[in-house]
Amino acid sequence: MKKIGSSLLILFLLLSILYIPNQNAYAEGDPVEKPTSNADIIIDNYEIRDENNNIISQVDPNQAFTLKLFLVKTNEEITDGTVEIKDGSFYPKNSGSIKTIDWGTPKTNKGTVTFTLVYDGGSSKKIPISIKHDDNVISTFVGVNAIPPSPDDNTPSVPVDTSKYAPKLSIVSSEAPTATAGNTVTVPVTIKNVSSYAANNIKITPELESGSPFAVDSFTLSQSIGNLAPGKSAAVNFKFDVDSNAQGKIYPIKLNLSYSNYSGDVYDSSKGIPAENIFIKVINRSTSPYFTINNIDINPQSVNAGENVDISISLYNSGSLDANNVSVSLVGLKDDGFTVVGGTNVKAFKKFYGTGTVPINFTLNAASKMTTGSYGLTLKIDYKDPSGKDVSEEQQFFIPVINNDSPSTGNNKSVPKLILQQYNCNPSIVKAGENFRLNLNFFNTNKDKTIQNIKIYFTMTDASESGNIFTPVNSSNTIFIDSIGPKESISKSLEFFTIPDAKARTYNLTANFEYEDADKNEFKASEIIGIPVNQQVRLETGEISFPPEAYVGQPTPVSLEFFNMGKVMLRNLMVTINGDFEKQNGKYFVGNFDIGGNEYFESSIIPKTAGDLSGFITISFEDPTGKPIEIKKDFTMNVLESPPMPEGIPPEAMKPQNNKKLGRKQWIYIGLGAAAAITALVIIRKKIKKKKGGLTFDE
Repeated sequence: MKKIGSSLLILFLLLSILYIPNQNAYAEGDPVEKPTSNADIIIDNYEIRDENNNIISQVDPNQAFTLKLFLVKTNEEITDGTVEIKDGSFYPKNSGSIKTIDWGTPKTNKGTVTFTLVYDGGSSKKIPISIKHDDNVISTFVGVNAIPPSPDDNTPSVPVDTSKYAPKLSIVSSEAPTATAGNTVTVPVTIKNVSSYAANNIKITPELESGSPFAVDSFTLSQSIGNLAPGKSAAVNFKFDVDSNAQGKIYPIKLNLSYSNYSGDVYDSSKGIPAENIFIKVINRSTSPYFTINNIDINPQSVNAGENVDISISLYNSGSLDANNVSVSLVGLKDDGFTVVGGTNVKAFKKFYGTGTVPINFTLNAASKMTTGSYGLTLKIDYKDPSGKDVSEEQQFFIPVINNDSPSTGNNKSVPKLILQQYNCNPSIVKAGENFRLNLNFFNTNKDKTIQNIKIYFTMTDASESGNIFTPVNSSNTIFIDSIGPKESISKSLEFFTIPDAKARTYNLTANFEYEDADKNEFKASEIIGIPVNQQVRLETGEISFPPEAYVGQPTPVSLEFFNMGKVMLRNLMVTINGDFEKQNGKYFVGNFDIGGNEYFESSIIPKTAGDLSGFITISFEDPTGKPIEIKKDFTMNVLESPPMPEGIPPEAMKPQNNKKLGRKQWIYIGLGAAAAITALVIIRKKIKKKKGGLTFDE
């Protein structure tokens, strides 16, 4: 009997030792789901506490509580990992649903993660959990003694504000697509969820401003995306028809976003969600209207004072696009100069076709008191361009006048006349602060007489605060010519310097003539020369600013400040950042950049790999002549592999994990197990000693 009793006692005690439950594995009444075969991270234990940090055994509807998970990894190669609370009867409060596991410092095989959750009163008592690391996903759950509301309970439940769990979407498309006027362009748009909350029922709708050259294709009025998980991206395409008269420049288009969170709360412009901009660069190979005088027929070529002269002007639209509501007027008429005979000084046209030529005819009378010389008149052309913008252009021409009362000899009343036959500047548009060469061709219009002792000097009525706009270089402003024969011409050139503070406009330089005929009769005349001046473009930038170190997968701010230090406005200015990285706010459209203005560009880039990362910021714009200019600034940053500890980890997650407290029942199990083990050891020792004649384990 003793043997049977002893054997049963030993068997009972051994089974008790083997059956001692893992003191950290399960909470009472709510077992954790068994891990799968690839569950190399398991939930070893968990705690549920109220907002006063007291351990609680049940959770009521709409009650907030803290869930702390104690995790153990069985694979030493695991260095990171995340825990996600899946959809169910419990939702996160004031945080995202995904958190990083804290493996301690230095890292151990035990980790923790803490969530603050709210019980919504649902029927499920399980909190579904997803543990992820590398490519492995472990699905499990923990049980909670959640008390659902009683059907007879008429107490109104406290409403839960789920709208604060707001997703955030951002457009991360890269380069602005290029479109040709008159065609259709497809614009790819990439949307990224940059928050910790999933976004559902996403709708993207373009908003076109009045006067926009774009029309949305009827089949892509808006685009939809079903849902986007945190950190995920999706692409949609929009099609826009581009007006054939669209100007060649960069246009912004607003995109309005509408979406909801997992609770159905809607976020759109009415909730303060700002519109995002995309940009389209339009190329119009058609050229805007621009008028020039192809030819002027003056009959007679030199009009006598007091007589009429017929003027036929061949006006040419050198652009390929039409000009509308065109008004051509003759400016510079006066009673003691030229006046219009038998009509008005204005000609009107409803449409002036591109590359078309129209004759403009006037009959003028030269006042009898006009002296011999060349008199300038201006042809002013006002019209609307294809976009409806008012445009005004001016073209100047000269009419020679002869006064027969000028000194002469014998019966020959012919007066020799010197005119400026043609001129040009090199470069054609003069830049402020630089030199240019003025090439001139002088012509003696008389068919019989030679002119001699010719002196030509230049004066200006326009001046700046620093003096004359143009000053001669390495010479005086006077040209001397011995003689020019009848119907002959001679070419001369002078080099001038344009002062740096000259404003961008056309300046009049007067060429004054003094000369004699063979009989020593003196004559004077003058011609007006128009010289277009453009200011130097001067865009200055600061240094590109970014942190000394960046981390793979983490947003890193990059910024650049820039200034317009020139004296002209810069048009269609746009800043972009490019490189082998993802980017947020990668484009900034300034538009017109005023003189003396400063702007600030800031973007976030997300490196993909560790090491040296190179990129560049591009500033593109047009000068006042429409010439495109591009400035590129390069940068290189150091990217590290291991990111810093994420922000937002609860303070309790940073404490050492080797001092866990055990519950009372766990201590009872341990005590019973120890007592049973000691008893079994004594019995076994006595039996062995008896069998072996007193030989003990110590012996």
